[in-house]
Amino acid sequence: MYNLKRLNGQNIINLDGLWQLDGKDIIVPYAPQSKKSHFIGAIKEEMTYVKTFKAPDLKDDERLILHFGAVDQIADVYLNDVFLMHHEDGYLPFSLDISEALKKENVLKVICHDALDKDFPYGKQSANPKGMWYTPVSFIWRSVWLERVPANYIKDIKIKTTMTTLFIKIQGDDLDYELIIDQDDVHYRKAFHGDSINIDLKAEGLPIHLWDTEHPYLYHFKLRSKNDEISSYFALREFKIAHINNYERFLLNGKAFFLCGLLDQGYFGENIYTAFKEDYERDIINAKSLGFNCLRKHLKIEDKAFYEACDRLGILVIQDFVNSGDYNFLRDTALPNIGFKTKNDQVKHQKRHDIFIKHGLDVQELLNNHPSVIAYTIFNEGWGQFTADQLYQLFKSKDEDHIYDATSGWFKRSVSDLESEHVYFRNKILKSHGRALLLSECGGYVYAPQDKSYGYGSSKDLDTHMHKIKDLYEKMIIPSIKYGLNGFIYTQLNDVESERNGLFKEDHRSIKVDASMLKKLNEACINEFIEQVNK
Repeated sequence: MYNLKRLNGQNIINLDGLWQLDGKDIIVPYAPQSKKSHFIGAIKEEMTYVKTFKAPDLKDDERLILHFGAVDQIADVYLNDVFLMHHEDGYLPFSLDISEALKKENVLKVICHDALDKDFPYGKQSANPKGMWYTPVSFIWRSVWLERVPANYIKDIKIKTTMTTLFIKIQGDDLDYELIIDQDDVHYRKAFHGDSINIDLKAEGLPIHLWDTEHPYLYHFKLRSKNDEISSYFALREFKIAHINNYERFLLNGKAFFLCGLLDQGYFGENIYTAFKEDYERDIINAKSLGFNCLRKHLKIEDKAFYEACDRLGILVIQDFVNSGDYNFLRDTALPNIGFKTKNDQVKHQKRHDIFIKHGLDVQELLNNHPSVIAYTIFNEGWGQFTADQLYQLFKSKDEDHIYDATSGWFKRSVSDLESEHVYFRNKILKSHGRALLLSECGGYVYAPQDKSYGYGSSKDLDTHMHKIKDLYEKMIIPSIKYGLNGFIYTQLNDVESERNGLFKEDHRSIKVDASMLKKLNEACINEFIEQVNK
């Protein structure tokens, strides 16, 4: 139910606020490592949350669903000493029906376990944060809430669109529904029987408004059954790769599209991982103000508010699956940067293999409906990489509508939608060797370094800093476009802890670059791309 809202505004009860963690006060949804959690005490591998609440008045045909935004890494949920669920992951939302264990006065208990077990996805979290590894989060780090629903309710919807068609698949208990679109110049109402509906908007005579980064038009709709009513939205857009003038090129709605992207780590200062609608909106507006049209969400799955903001404000998203497995600086970073880019990626740990595949499939299901999400990164720089070819085939077979970067940076195997390169410390002209070419990481320059600032080259004054960025564009990015380059991802949007190579400081507000110059450089890339495609 990631971008589905039930229309009865009285059906949500927010459980955020004061909880007990091993008998001490904590403010949810902040992780205990966050200052905003106000938690004082040692953080152990296993700790227990307790929250008391009064049950809402339920009608005879209503149920009560308990939702968790995210709990890292393992959660066992009890209500009134009745065991209800065991959940493993760390980044994804989950829910459960608690109706049968409900009383007037209730004690919710969540036993959490987080040992930074690398069999599970863990992203950039580290017990010893420094450089490109950051403060970890433990246990509950997103909102917790209750939702009243009818006995027969719409549990989820899956949306698939083209530039003219809409398909909705419903997971629910009814078989008779009504779809209603009523906004602007679009007025449509259709009753149907079954668990899906397929509409050709053009054939129905409805106005066609395509979604893109300049005009992110969303069609808002209601879906009604006998027992329930929800609202959601869809967009008409197509992002694909096409062979044009000897190279594989990106097209958005049939038009040449160059990705000017930023690496987005999703760390929010004192909040660490936890963020809210206004935080996401600020980041998107900041990125777009500099001429960027894409965010690569790096090794973290965000709250639904992030993806909804990207849909609404118009910025594309490349979503990384979250890495598991060990990391070795020499093997995974130092040697590949000087040319040693081969690796045996056979399965070594079956448990981690199974967890990672489930995680990837769940991420696909979670983000399927968001028009802003165009691509997924399966493995980044070989971190935890195994059987990349087989996983590409698996994930692609489940979802052919998105682009898959099987091995971002290096340790390439045989199949992927992208030829994905990471280039730091130098500028060189890149050339496509068959697949669509993306410079999926570059830059990372530090401006005004402090002690122990981490980055990929530094400058003490703004002029020198901007000269380095200008050289990156003029000596690598722009010249590579004629040889098949479709876009780049600059490292990075915001500073994170000791990694000080952001375009904005850690407050996500203070800019560190010449905005006008950077916007002109991005415009130059786009103009060059359009010229090359149209030759």
